[in-house]
Amino acid sequence: MAIFALLTLPFILIGFSVSDTALVADGLTPDHYDIARVEKILKQHDPRHLKQGQTGQLKLSEQDIDALLVTSLSPLEKAVAKTWLHDEKVVVDVSVNLPGNKYANFSLRNL
Repeated sequence: MAIFALLTLPFILIGFSVSDTALVADGLTPDHYDIARVEKILKQHDPRHLKQGQTGQLKLSEQDIDALLVTSLSPLEKAVAKTWLHDEKVVVDVSVNLPGNKYANFSLRNL
């Protein structure tokens, strides 16, 4: 997860903005099922279990990506995420509710 964050951080920062409206109005908010699913994914694909020089592959659904993002943002109140996967393209939008009825919106787009 840390590698994903490091690789996507420049793109997220480019798309980061504070607005009066949320980019994602109705996305996933984590519940106990999502948190358990994220823990299972992370345990199953822990890179420390790979042998030296071995690589791994991970296939995630839109819902899995949303759950990973929102769960990692769980210390932030009212963070919501929505992911779209279309023809090998990825769009990830996240909105975080800030004080004063403002929203931090960021988007990752693979064009």
